[in-house]
Amino acid sequence: MFFGQSVKMWMGGLLNTHPPLDERIRRVNPRFQPSSYRTTRAESAAVIEPVSVQLTGRRTGDLATTWGRSPAQSAALVGTLDSGKVDYAGRLLASIPSALVEALRDPDRAGPVMAALLLAEPEAARENQLRAIPGKAVAERVRAVAPLTRGLGLAYHLPVVDLALAAVKRLQAGAKLEIMAAIEAVINADRRVSLHEFVVLALVRSQLSERPKPVESRRISELRAEAATVLALVAYAGTRADPTGARDVALQAAVRAGAAVLKIPENVPSPATLTLDAASHSLEALRSLAPM
Repeated sequence: MFFGQSVKMWMGGLLNTHPPLDERIRRVNPRFQPSSYRTTRAESAAVIEPVSVQLTGRRTGDLATTWGRSPAQSAALVGTLDSGKVDYAGRLLASIPSALVEALRDPDRAGPVMAALLLAEPEAARENQLRAIPGKAVAERVRAVAPLTRGLGLAYHLPVVDLALAAVKRLQAGAKLEIMAAIEAVINADRRVSLHEFVVLALVRSQLSERPKPVESRRISELRAEAATVLALVAYAGTRADPTGARDVALQAAVRAGAAVLKIPENVPSPATLTLDAASHSLEALRSLAPM
């Protein structure tokens, strides 16, 4: 809604069903001054703090941030909107480098940009990821756009992926599959998958895969194993080791609380079983749950 591109077309106003935006605002607030507002917005966009990758011995995608809200408070935020979020989105979009924005408008470059977002900082690791991409042509396109994404912080990943998807959706089915294969190869090159990488891949797959919508009729009691896998994934991501290096107590408490709500057995799969394939399979199966 806030990251997607808008375009101006010659004589496009002939098809408009509403007055121009400035006119609509003027009818609500006759004293509104567009020039003053745009100047203020431009100044606020210019002072956005740069968000860059901070290397601390762990990959940035593995790091968690303090949330500080209860589950009920978090759920209540879904679907809400306030001016602060709109302004933040505007500043974030305005601070994306113009060369990167141009690449995101090109269907042939937008897909490689998404893969380049997930390239590692050390050159050796980055080269290993590029070699893992199936198809030399795709790998070279990823290499060509990689400088455009270097140094972008995680805060930019969602808007960049969102902009890229709008362009990539115009490609033929075969080209979409190439992009998904490239992203998956970049992620799996080091034989480990961070939660951030998994989320990006799941998002891209959900938007680009041509898959039929399942019949939404099943109950959680029919998909206990799949529900337990997703619950364990969230529990592992949301708990950290205590000063002694142990995390079992917090992990068990998290799984126990979630299992009680879902009315499923308190099963804590080992980290070795929480693979990308297992999580993807579980999420896909849970799409068939009845709405309520």
